Amino acid sequence: MVMSGNITIHNTNSDLPILGSTQRFVYDTTDPLSRTQCFNQFTPLVGTNSVNDFELRNYNLAGYRLKNTLTTTDTFQFGKFEFQYFVNDSDTTGTTIWQYSPGTTTGSHSFYAGNPPSSNNLVLTLDSTAAIFSVPIYGRRVSGLMYFSGNSTATASMVANTWMKVLGTTTLAATGSEITMPSSNRLTFTTSDPSTSAPTVMLRGNVVFKNAGTGPASTVSFGIYKNGTTLIAPYSSTTMVASATSFNIASFEVMTTATSTDYFELWVMSTATNTPGLTITDGSISITGV
Repeated sequence: MVMSGNITIHNTNSDLPILGSTQRFVYDTTDPLSRTQCFNQFTPLVGTNSVNDFELRNYNLAGYRLKNTLTTTDTFQFGKFEFQYFVNDSDTTGTTIWQYSPGTTTGSHSFYAGNPPSSNNLVLTLDSTAAIFSVPIYGRRVSGLMYFSGNSTATASMVANTWMKVLGTTTLAATGSEITMPSSNRLTFTTSDPSTSAPTVMLRGNVVFKNAGTGPASTVSFGIYKNGTTLIAPYSSTTMVASATSFNIASFEVMTTATSTDYFELWVMSTATNTPGLTITDGSISITGV
């Protein structure tokens, strides 16, 4: 004999403790159709929305929420769906990480980034016609280049085994992205989205230089300093002869990360004190995203 009927629960407890760490819904092994359903029978009135929240909470009463909202003006009966995080028991509004919003003709997906995500950091919107990115996409490649051309300004008063910034006039190449040169021998990363994870960049240098006067023969090293404080390894070393007419060439390549306002400069070091110093007559320093 098969019996069916309804179960009516009275005096519900909104904070009912569950005993044990595992609770299961076990369905009939012979039934191919299984459903677990929660209904909100509230019918929206003028100015009132119907909201269903399904939450996963930790011991801080914080966690993640699946939220379904139906407004009185929605064209589609299924309403808007959001995936949120919330920070405590009273955080009923939550902060959206992803949402789907149906429209009159097309729906759209919105994705938010940040740590934690924020409504100020909308990074991607998808609908039936286009994908709209709201932050820089580094696939377009961060790039910039400055160059010395016929420079005659010497980097003078060099103290033995001491790094100093190379002097001289540089010019910023006309094309580039996310890079500026606020002053000679300085490439600055100028992203408009500091919340984005710092991209990796490659810096390359090729310079032609000589003794600026009757300076001594020495080993000369060139390297890139980040923000005027950190030498990025490796650096390039070569021999400079005691002649103001003999030119030398140095090349190097380094890799690092760059966040908003980081800047990069060419520095030099000599193994011998050199009062007249050296002069970089020509060459370039470039930066590209990788």
